[in-house]
Amino acid sequence: MPDPAGQNGAELWLVDLARAGPALERLEHEVPRLGALDRGRMLALPDARRRLAAHVALRVIIEARLGAGLRGREVLRRGGGKPRLEAQPDGIDFSLSYTDHLALIGLARGSAIGVDIERVRPVAIAPQRRRNIETAAAALLHQACAEGPADRAFMQAWVRLEALAKARGEGLAAVLVRLGIRHAQLPPAAAVSGRARRHLAATGLKVEDLAPAPDCVAAVAADRTLTVPAIMGFPCDRQGIEALLGARAC
Repeated sequence: MPDPAGQNGAELWLVDLARAGPALERLEHEVPRLGALDRGRMLALPDARRRLAAHVALRVIIEARLGAGLRGREVLRRGGGKPRLEAQPDGIDFSLSYTDHLALIGLARGSAIGVDIERVRPVAIAPQRRRNIETAAAALLHQACAEGPADRAFMQAWVRLEALAKARGEGLAAVLVRLGIRHAQLPPAAAVSGRARRHLAATGLKVEDLAPAPDCVAAVAADRTLTVPAIMGFPCDRQGIEALLGARAC
């Protein structure tokens, strides 16, 4: 099975939270992977079960690649930067995003990585701001966003920008400020395109679209030299999860 064991590699995983959730809950109950503080925060939120399943799946993938030494480690979010695990090895990066029923997980060695997934849905936003977000996102790939309904094109633009922000370890708001999109006076489209291209070049990253499911859009940002892998399906049953972990880590 592919892994990021080389000097520069990445994995992308799609988790069906409804199907895999029960097995992940049982696994976490029997052998906790999450830190106690992280688990407590998640259980206090309205979407606790979905959030818990997504984060346990992330920990399973990390453990499968790096061993059981990171079990129970808390997530550190120093200074609002990118989340990291306590004692996380240098050169390893991960990213997690989830929507109603799916989670997208990226794991990389030798590269920053950011992923984002969203369900296609209507979004209320000022027309000029919508156009500028779509223009900036188009400049990242030198191509327009998804054809078809306007809401799908906008959501594809959104996940491109969000993936880039996550790879950089900064919020989407900061990226929009860099591109001038959050300013009171919105710049013309040509200025937005130029800013987006210069910002991407300065990061050393690239952004690519992903096709996770018919009702969702997604994107990944990673080092521009990295070959973005195909998405793998996370196992939905206990047997498949244990096979992923391997006998050493179970």
